This record gives sequence, C-alpha cells and structure tokens, in this order.
Amino acid sequence: MLNIRIKGQYLLEHSVSVSVLVAIFARHLAIEKRIAKDMSLGAFLHDVGKVKIPDEILNKPYKLTEDEFEILKTHVEHSIDMIRQIPNISELALEVAAMHHEKLDGSGYPYQLAHG
Repeated sequence: MLNIRIKGQYLLEHSVSVSVLVAIFARHLAIEKRIAKDMSLGAFLHDVGKVKIPDEILNKPYKLTEDEFEILKTHVEHSIDMIRQIPNISELALEVAAMHHEKLDGSGYPYQLAHG
C-alpha cells in the first residue's frame, strides 16, 4: 500500500475505488465472504506494478506512443511479481490482478486469453 501511495494520490484512490466496487458487486452476487475478500484484495493490488513505470509515461497528459504503451503494459507483470512476494496471498487475489486487462476476444494482455 505504501508503494501505491508514494507513486501518487490518483493511483491510491483508483486502487481503493476498484476494490470497493468489486466488494459491492461480489456482495450483490452473494459471493462467499472469503472469496469476495480475496477478489477485493486483488482488485486493490491490480495496479501496484505501476510503481515501476516511469512517471513521464504514467502521467503523460496526451496519447502514448506505441513504445510507451508497451512499457505501460508491463505494469501487469510487475504487479504479478510484486504480489507473489506477499506472504499467504491467495491465488484468487493474484489472478484478479493478473487478468485485469484481459478481454473476452483474446485481444487483452498480458496473456491474450480468449473466452468461448
């Protein structure tokens, strides 16, 4: 959490907001509390890897170049590596963070997973 806060107020607020929204949605779906907790934790940590992205890319006020976007996309792998270092972190929390940019058609990243 400190890494997220140090990188910037927006990143912290975004992480908290996503986590709260996941918790609310999980409650709406009547998901078991333990599972909802792990989902919310993964949601909170989903962008922690952005602490390793240069500020000039992360905070660029206009469209990123293709090379800059490729660098930005590495935040997911950084997140995965950082989350794996957390003792007793659940596989579900890790999976939520790892898959947050995947798309049903397989055009997402980092794994290009397709559903269907």
